[in-house]
Amino acid sequence: MDTGVQWKIGGTAEVTWQVLNNHGGGYSYRLCPFGQKLTESCFQKTPLDFVHDAQALVDRHNKQFPINGTFVSEGTEPAGSEWAMIPIPPTALGPRCIPGPHDTATTP
Repeated sequence: MDTGVQWKIGGTAEVTWQVLNNHGGGYSYRLCPFGQKLTESCFQKTPLDFVHDAQALVDRHNKQFPINGTFVSEGTEPAGSEWAMIPIPPTALGPRCIPGPHDTATTP
């Protein structure tokens, strides 16, 4: 789907994401070249790096709060790639999951 956006090889892009149910963990960004079949294998070939000194939290009013990101590059797949740790503790947004209709007090 052509959006008209043009990306420059080696350039940077400002991206945002939103977390509704924070289970901890992290995220990464990867590309699959145009014309290739969109498979996990294709995306694994082109992981993107983060700009380590340009991380921020954005509130619902679009105000940005710069933060020091936490990045992991050892033991990653594919080797040499990196991922960023979600900068909000899993319990900071309240309950992580809403119980389902069949959950009980002992459901893990």
